[in-house]
Amino acid sequence: MTTLETPQFSNSCGKIFADKIVLASAHKETEVPLHELKKVSFTSRPLPKSLFFIALPAVLFAFPFVTNEKDWFVNAIFIAIGLILMGVSLFNVNKKHTLSLKLATGNSVSINVWEGNLKEAKKFANMIDAKITRR
Repeated sequence: MTTLETPQFSNSCGKIFADKIVLASAHKETEVPLHELKKVSFTSRPLPKSLFFIALPAVLFAFPFVTNEKDWFVNAIFIAIGLILMGVSLFNVNKKHTLSLKLATGNSVSINVWEGNLKEAKKFANMIDAKITRR
């Protein structure tokens, strides 16, 4: 990169130049020419270790059927508590956030995004998407 090149947009996820995009992560920088870009996407997926805590309240759903409790009120309480705990665990699940670029060659380049930089990553993805649609 020469000193004459100035980025059109820059944040912690990377830089957007007139003819290329530089993705920045903690350990490397990846340059992608703009004419090779096909699509950009920002995804958030739950981690597999967090899925266990989502399935844990399912025991409360099965508990009324395992016991011989005939009272519908007790069964409803267990199911309600299970639903509440499942909702809380879905809300607090740990997620992995990635910013991925699909290239015209079929390859993809992606970086992991820290949870504190979600706003910047979404803004970076929107800027790249706007740059792709303008060309």
